[in-house]
Amino acid sequence: MMPEGTKEFFRPVGPSGDTLRVQITTERGEVTAFVIQYEAWIEGAHRPVVRYDTAHGKAHRDTLDWNGNTIDKAWAWDGTDLSYKEALMSAASDLIQNWAAYREAFLRRKP
Repeated sequence: MMPEGTKEFFRPVGPSGDTLRVQITTERGEVTAFVIQYEAWIEGAHRPVVRYDTAHGKAHRDTLDWNGNTIDKAWAWDGTDLSYKEALMSAASDLIQNWAAYREAFLRRKP
């Protein structure tokens, strides 16, 4: 169950049925948590490839394997004072601009 003030939506990205899954939680107009995940449509299923989120109290990026497990965690904005809203916008921009490279790297990791 999502917390009150949480919205989830999907945004198509790329030509192949790939999507961004977006979940944003706000309180009094401020982003208090987010998840934005690039999911590639491969072999008849959406497979999570890269996820930015605010778990662990900090915005970060997880690179995922074919089972959805984290294989790399990057603390993308360490040492910055970005708000969660600014981090979300930066993450969305990265995924929209680089989905093809993330997809290609994911396919190379196929077991």
